[in-house]
Amino acid sequence: AIVQDGKVISMRGYGVTDARGTEPVTTDTVFRLASLSKSFAGTLAALLVQDGSLRWDVRVADQLPAFKLADLQDTQSLTVRDILSQRAGLTHNTYDRDLESDVPYELLVQKLAQAPLACAPGNCYAYQNVAFSLIGDIVFALTGDFYSHQVEKRIFNPLGMYNSSYGRDALEASPS
Repeated sequence: AIVQDGKVISMRGYGVTDARGTEPVTTDTVFRLASLSKSFAGTLAALLVQDGSLRWDVRVADQLPAFKLADLQDTQSLTVRDILSQRAGLTHNTYDRDLESDVPYELLVQKLAQAPLACAPGNCYAYQNVAFSLIGDIVFALTGDFYSHQVEKRIFNPLGMYNSSYGRDALEASPS
């Protein structure tokens, strides 16, 4: 969509839905968010901070008591700010291959207790997917509501994005 001065001046899809097919992309075609989803995580966290429900420097272990890293001191110092700024202290892309191989997220979070650390949390950058996803668990701990529903309720719906969804199940359920 092209928006100018708050008005949609053009909305259409370009290309085809599959490189081997001929079905055109439309405004209703669903695409995987992939790492763009991280901007929604940051936005939702900011909304919770704005509400007073969350602080950037809240310790993950205070919200998720079962969470563990390989080092107890590092476990106790990891904050929401560290997660959202990709400074969890883990090595680059920890357990991403397992995540892409459909190993359940919950098992990968448990495996973080054995993952090697590159530094103490907050001291170095290393892109993460598993550790970053902890924000969803924190959202649930704070709100009692699923992360995907909070994104829908607090971000998509207020923006009029009624056909947007979050997660693999919704993506695979889409007819386009």
